[in-house]
Amino acid sequence: KQWYQRRVRGTQTSVKKAVSNGWISLSRLPRTKQSLHHTTLTRVLSHSCYPNFQPFKLSESNIHDSNGLVWNQKRYLCSSSNHAQPNTLDSKAKFIRTHTCGSVNVSNVGQNVTLSGWVSFFRTLGGGIYFIVLRDGYGTVQLLVNANTLEKQQSDAEDILKELALENVIQVDGIVQRRPDDMVNPQMESGEIEVAVNKLVVLNKVRGLLPFQVSTPNFVLPSEELRLKHRYIDLRRPEMQKNLRLRSQVSMAVRQLLTLDGFVEIETPTLFRPTPEGAREFIVPTRHVNKFYSLPQSPQQYKQLLMVGGLDKYFQLARCYRDEDSRSDRQPEFTQIDLEMSFVTPEGIYDLIERLVSAIWKTALNRDIPTPFRRMTYREALSRYGVDKPDTRYGLELVDVSEIVKNSEVGIFKSSITPPKNYPEAEGCVIALNVKKMSNHISNTEVDALQNEARTVGGKGVVVVSVQKDKSQNVKWKGSVA
Repeated sequence: KQWYQRRVRGTQTSVKKAVSNGWISLSRLPRTKQSLHHTTLTRVLSHSCYPNFQPFKLSESNIHDSNGLVWNQKRYLCSSSNHAQPNTLDSKAKFIRTHTCGSVNVSNVGQNVTLSGWVSFFRTLGGGIYFIVLRDGYGTVQLLVNANTLEKQQSDAEDILKELALENVIQVDGIVQRRPDDMVNPQMESGEIEVAVNKLVVLNKVRGLLPFQVSTPNFVLPSEELRLKHRYIDLRRPEMQKNLRLRSQVSMAVRQLLTLDGFVEIETPTLFRPTPEGAREFIVPTRHVNKFYSLPQSPQQYKQLLMVGGLDKYFQLARCYRDEDSRSDRQPEFTQIDLEMSFVTPEGIYDLIERLVSAIWKTALNRDIPTPFRRMTYREALSRYGVDKPDTRYGLELVDVSEIVKNSEVGIFKSSITPPKNYPEAEGCVIALNVKKMSNHISNTEVDALQNEARTVGGKGVVVVSVQKDKSQNVKWKGSVA
């Protein structure tokens, strides 16, 4: 009854919040209220704040998850072009800017725009002329400020310009105009235009000197420790902005491909019990004596439960925690694309991963990757590269010369090929590396170091043979077994 009395106001509020995120997700309604709810939703979608939103029906065969509106077991989704173009802002949506700094270009010449952002650089030419570079999360644009003109419209213009400092947050109104041909800056995406400012408002001032500047001439990147201490400043750097937005785009590409492929995204709990997975776990104490949780190293047990529970296609962007030292490709807390499938063949897994990687590369680098990927067996990878995840660009491949030297009387070759008595089924081998153009650059000291290194990792040793041509272009072999 209470819901029925608040149906219009409450539904409008909830739908507005959902529409602002591009999706609507509401629970199933009784049949007696479906027509009323449909009428209310139509009124909300046609609200002046959301002129571009149009509902359309998605069939059950296209969408297999629970996103969308459910009316009579039919699914609806709301779409908006605004979400596909983050640089284009609807002035009716109560923004205090009409454009982002990265979206202003020559197509906007003659238009009046409102911009907001941080002061990245400014200088004065004298005579009341100021050049300001304004920066936001989408790019930069140059502002042209004439103090004499500005003072006619703003009584406090002189004080504002005197107190202007780097990293001040400002809002400006102005007209986009072309730069003179000799003042075009090819290093800026908006280098062909500038904004002649008619109004300037300081939204937030910098108090004192910042620990480091985000972008100044001859900018030197500060130490990582200082940047992490003042993370909010470091996040303003274009490189950091690019990384975060790229990660968001990649995550969306992963979700889109897997969802359309029938996968269900399921968020698994973070607090779990200890599991033996090879690394130390983080312990989370509780208020109960001798009771604690551990943070999962991966959702391994959860996804196995999902498979036996009948959810044959699962994925999530899973947070993983491992109490171990940081490495180049691992840190204590990281995110992985975790997925599991049932009733699938190896070819089906290969196909899915190839399409997933191709989608990520297309999103991140705008590069098309040919599929299917090149494949090799585990034995071939170890035989040619010595590792099970080789970089195939590496030109110094291993060459098995066991057949060539198997009848040799050289002791190191015989001992390497002959299997040990306690492991007769083992296969010994002699591996060669062709290090071209290095015969005159390897010293005896370096050879001795290689010998020690080989014995340390379990090898029998290293034999160095030099192949050179003399003045008569005759090939000569030099070395202990030449």
